[in-house]
Amino acid sequence: MENIEKLTKLEKEAALNAMYSSPNGLEKIAAVMLNPIVRDLLHEGRVRQCFVVDKLQQGMDATYDSDVSAKACVISADGVPEFTKVESGRFIVPTNPYGVQAGIKWVESNYRKFDIINRTQERAKSALQSVEDQKGFALIGTASTGHYAAQNSALAGVLSFTDIAKTVAMMKKARVPVSKLALNPTRAADLYLLQNTNSAPVPYFLPETSEENIRKGTIGKLLNMDVMEVPNGDTITRVNQDGKEVIADLEIIPDNVAYVIAKPEFVGVFCVRQDILVETQKMVPTWEDLFAIYEIIGWGIRYAKGLAKISIA
Repeated sequence: MENIEKLTKLEKEAALNAMYSSPNGLEKIAAVMLNPIVRDLLHEGRVRQCFVVDKLQQGMDATYDSDVSAKACVISADGVPEFTKVESGRFIVPTNPYGVQAGIKWVESNYRKFDIINRTQERAKSALQSVEDQKGFALIGTASTGHYAAQNSALAGVLSFTDIAKTVAMMKKARVPVSKLALNPTRAADLYLLQNTNSAPVPYFLPETSEENIRKGTIGKLLNMDVMEVPNGDTITRVNQDGKEVIADLEIIPDNVAYVIAKPEFVGVFCVRQDILVETQKMVPTWEDLFAIYEIIGWGIRYAKGLAKISIA
């Protein structure tokens, strides 16, 4: 039953009949119909953990002090990362609306046995958090070479303990306390294989699995830093240069980089003018419920000295 999509209609019908004939078979079928089949986990936002979250009051400008000797970095009004050298010691963070719209036909709501409305809202919120992470980590990537040169990997195609230790030392030398190591699961696999080979093989990194860590996205500690594993975002459909549709997961942190990040107050602000909000409307002409889920947010790197990049080549 693992590959049910590959079964023919007759094979599926035979499987259902077998389940129906089994003890409590009807209850089993009902339980499946009441709940959707979960194909993957919903995306949980990670980038907010790297910034100081500032919920703006109505009418308030997102204006902050910066260090006159450092560079600040913001996402411009059209969503494109831009790099700005701040001379005055003040900078403004533009806030932008991000949203997703979903429609559910009434006939589908009545036909489905599980609550498709709640599931749709959950998926839409997951998509918004994917965009948050993609934009935020793109800004981190832009600012990460604003003060330090990127640390190139000592081993080809592998994130090594040497790379991490040298980057941490570089930031500590500049009087910046490190807090997080952010990477995607491909690079996290390198950490699982880190071993001290000078004597008997002893792991440098031991994962810490708990419900709280899974929720936060931290998989353990290394050199007193939280290791933050950031998976790809929700599946999206886009059109490539040849005009063909491409379906792929939204890449948030590429395979060939990792970021050493200071404490949030040494990095910048995540401005929230409007947190995730769900607006609903019944569209009688099209016989559907329409959901508009949106937020108004912005990112500002206050101090590029609080970020460093490791390039894996």
